[in-house]
Amino acid sequence: MVCGLEKYRTLHIDPYSPSGAPTVILSYEKYSYEDIDYIIIQLSQLFRNRFYFELGGHKCHTNVSPRADYGDYKLLLKWMEDNDKTYDDWQKELSEAQYRRLVKELKFYEEKGIKTKILSWEDDLITYIKNDTFLNERFITLDYKGRTYDNIQKLQHNHKEMIIEYDYEFFGDNPPKDHHPSKLCHRVIADNIIKSIEKDI
Repeated sequence: MVCGLEKYRTLHIDPYSPSGAPTVILSYEKYSYEDIDYIIIQLSQLFRNRFYFELGGHKCHTNVSPRADYGDYKLLLKWMEDNDKTYDDWQKELSEAQYRRLVKELKFYEEKGIKTKILSWEDDLITYIKNDTFLNERFITLDYKGRTYDNIQKLQHNHKEMIIEYDYEFFGDNPPKDHHPSKLCHRVIADNIIKSIEKDI
């Protein structure tokens, strides 16, 4: 299972994650922990995860970048101004919060006997993952044509055929204007997930 966004959108056994917050359920069937061997978590864009802060005595959260021009970005900018925070300060605080959440989430499932793996869309948490033995042992890199990439975005930057917009083989002369992974990219991702799991056997 390859997913992203808030709470990493993994398959949960019940409608609440270990932190107690509601999360997306990808199946309505009932499973026990013993029914699941692996959970694969694909990290998405960092700012899609909620950033919690207080403003004017009220608890607030956003899931947008302060550089956005939509959603609650003005609240976030106000919090940054009131607390003398820079964009880098915000990014560091959000990164550290998501790093802690990721460790907690994976350990929760590992304690239930479910093996976990991580792959990443972008670069945001790679440094945290590589500097953490527990996470790094579960980190899936992407091998393609003799090179290894830490995330899907880097793979796409080096091989345009990994993007739907340039997937002429599957879509013909007019592929959709879409930056998501192409059919070939999904195959590369799947092959590397399988290879990582086979190392555990």
